[in-house]
Amino acid sequence: MTAVAKGTEAGNVATSEAKVRCLLVPLNKITLIVPNAAVAEVTGYEEPLPTPHAPRWLLGMMLWRGRTIPLISFERMVGHEAHDSHSRVVVLNTLSGRPELPFVGVSTLGIPRLAQITGDMVSEAARDQSTAVVACRVEVDGETAVIPDVDIIEKMLLHLGLRVG
Repeated sequence: MTAVAKGTEAGNVATSEAKVRCLLVPLNKITLIVPNAAVAEVTGYEEPLPTPHAPRWLLGMMLWRGRTIPLISFERMVGHEAHDSHSRVVVLNTLSGRPELPFVGVSTLGIPRLAQITGDMVSEAARDQSTAVVACRVEVDGETAVIPDVDIIEKMLLHLGLRVG
């Protein structure tokens, strides 16, 4: 399971008292939830540099803190249409330790908000079989959110030959 999802596995969030602080990230028709530890920064959206021959979900490379990092549309990765109104970018730590791709940006529809999840919010059969980039689904305040599998996303980006510049 991804490093992002590991913090929410039943073994790590064993009781309903254990809480993991997260960000709920609004997208088109879905909401991402990522642990705060996986978030490097939430920043304003700027048009990325195009990447030739890239899949539709790769919006391009964006400049962030003097580096160029990949900017993705998570909606497109799971088969939804991407939103036209980009608001922010959530920069995620990839957490694998690979120096060639330590960060990835995810375009958002709105401003992320804080949340906390507990072990009882993650279902036993949480692994989402519909797409490899969704680690699992959780219920937060009556809303379904998905935990991205950042390890898989990182591997997909590395397979494209992308590196942080």
